Amino acid sequence: MPESIYAVGPIRAAGALTVDFGLPGTLPFDQVAPVIERDRLQMAKRPGLRQKHLPIRPDAATGTFLSGGRYLFDTVEHAEQYKSWAENEFVLDGTKFFERPFFIDPQAQVWKVVGAHDLADLYTAHLVIRSERWQLPAGEHNLEPAWPKIYQAAERRGLSSVWLLHNDAEQLAGLVSIAGHVRPPDPEHPDEASLLALESSETLGATLEQSGAIKVFDRTSWVLTIWFPLVEGEPDVPALWPNSPPLPAPAYARAAG
Repeated sequence: MPESIYAVGPIRAAGALTVDFGLPGTLPFDQVAPVIERDRLQMAKRPGLRQKHLPIRPDAATGTFLSGGRYLFDTVEHAEQYKSWAENEFVLDGTKFFERPFFIDPQAQVWKVVGAHDLADLYTAHLVIRSERWQLPAGEHNLEPAWPKIYQAAERRGLSSVWLLHNDAEQLAGLVSIAGHVRPPDPEHPDEASLLALESSETLGATLEQSGAIKVFDRTSWVLTIWFPLVEGEPDVPALWPNSPPLPAPAYARAAG
């Protein structure tokens, strides 16, 4: 995998997929990384996958963990194919992916990428991730004019990455904002300061709201892991685990850290 593909600059992706679900608070957290690694060895081989950011955070209101995936693909078609494959064909231990008994209310949506740009190194500066979604007013929408303002705002704030997404079928606009640490990390404690800084920041989607869009989703999480494509016959490209420690990670990530 040539690292130049992941250099700072415009992201080469036209399609995206967002997945959200809860996990029981009783699920032993040290079992999460092995399950993710097992999935990755199959899911990261799917055609067109560019990367996946996997978010995780506890939900104080319900006692569950909130997780899912923020995927980028080379085309919208490959994002749609991935969603269909995960829903209907990906089976482990006799169970389809979205029917796993420990998944709470799984939801998945395919998007067109209007604009996406890494403003800082993916390998070192993608630590916390915020996903926002708006219901657009009825009618046709062109989100292209909103992208320059959103990008410039992300640049001024020193964010690490920003993606503007559009789901025309459901009349939704989406924003993914990614940031790094606001202070040196503590390997003994999760980085609450960086999570809260991104979560409490003013939305980058003000220009959408000025057009009548209504926010329907806003969640900020730690990035537990980042996947890269796996290509048959080529060496495995290990995932990144940017908040580990203290968050759990497989042995290879702990050794690397």
